[in-house]
Amino acid sequence: MKKPKTLKALIEHPWVDEVSIETISGNGYWVYLKEPYYCDLMELSTIHEYTIKECCEVFNNNVSADQEAWDRLYK
Repeated sequence: MKKPKTLKALIEHPWVDEVSIETISGNGYWVYLKEPYYCDLMELSTIHEYTIKECCEVFNNNVSADQEAWDRLYK
């Protein structure tokens, strides 16, 4: 699967549920992952960074399918 490098690619990625753009308020970008995808670095199913480049780097290097981690957080 192709690794996202842009906001458009991140939004369209099948593992991504939603991307919240909060740059106007200074809160950067929030990437919400679909179940069972989990970000090991953030220890959540969410990625928060201040640039798209950072979001893509975190996504590409730290996201995997982890049903056990998802269940610990949300069930």
